[in-house]
Amino acid sequence: MNTVTILILQTPEQVAQHRADDLERRVADGLRSLVLNAGDTPKRMLELLAQKKINWSGVNVMMLDEMLSFIIGHYRATHPNSFRTYIQTNLIDHLPEANRPGFHVLDADVASCEDIEREIKKGLAEGAVKIEGS
Repeated sequence: MNTVTILILQTPEQVAQHRADDLERRVADGLRSLVLNAGDTPKRMLELLAQKKINWSGVNVMMLDEMLSFIIGHYRATHPNSFRTYIQTNLIDHLPEANRPGFHVLDADVASCEDIEREIKKGLAEGAVKIEGS
């Protein structure tokens, strides 16, 4: 039987700190793929992660989501509100160049969910995307 642990934290800062500490431990234990999302609490977590002495060089980071308007038809990776910019400015730019994770985003314009699925399958075939767990 599986057990579910529910952790109740009182503030967004506590959540960000807990997640940063947990990810630090998981990377040290061999985590190699990390899927991130955007938002205020994850932003603080990224700031905290950037301050930690984590060896990111073997970790691949991917986006969980992207604003649809940036994907369908007119996606621009350098747009200030894009996921790429969010992760770049809140984590990657704060790490020494030799210690940066692999960072994978959909570079091509995509018009449908099928296009996104095709890009993910391409990443799997190239080894840039790995699916862990069940």
